[in-house]
Amino acid sequence: MKKIKAFILNKPILAAILVVIINSTISFVVFIISKQFRFVDFEIVSSIILISFYFLFYRKFIHKHYSLFTKTERKELLFISISFVIYFIFSITLTSVFIKLNLLPPQKEVILPLKNIIIAIILAPIEEELFYRGILINILLNKKNHSKIRVLFSIIVISLLFSLFHMRFDVQFIQIFIFSIFASIFYLKKRNLILIILFHSTYNLLVVFNIKGYFVNTICNL
Repeated sequence: MKKIKAFILNKPILAAILVVIINSTISFVVFIISKQFRFVDFEIVSSIILISFYFLFYRKFIHKHYSLFTKTERKELLFISISFVIYFIFSITLTSVFIKLNLLPPQKEVILPLKNIIIAIILAPIEEELFYRGILINILLNKKNHSKIRVLFSIIVISLLFSLFHMRFDVQFIQIFIFSIFASIFYLKKRNLILIILFHSTYNLLVVFNIKGYFVNTICNL
């Protein structure tokens, strides 16, 4: 274990690449296994397995330096809440502009199955934030003192990977990338992963239940 910790500390970029490869391998193996058992839901099983792996990795190699939850003062909670509202307004505005420019189709009210709602609101935020903000960004920034360029580089790399993972190779890529930028900055501001998971989960909830779509359509119809 000491050798692994030393490797992460001394070669963070290579360590991050290896973690991404391990993550992809686990996802692929779970996918193959789930194909053999049709009664098993691949997405839910995959999320649970990956969350378990991320949590164990985080506890073993990251938790010593950065805990999952740090005490947050009311002022900081207020700052995060206001920042979330600002981002949500920005996201609505950006989506509306894309629709006006015919780069995105009009927002339609879609009723998702319960499984998809559970994944979007609970499992996906935990899985993605544990991996990108909890593990990867802490591997890339594994020392106390960093230059602003190193921090900026890490945020951009994490956000690119986060966007590529969502497989949206259109203007939605930009929205996802900006979301990750916001989430990474908020996380580095306080190192409170649970708060960022709630941030992510709340945003997904507003999307899943068409609250964002309602505001977008209202703006587009003005």
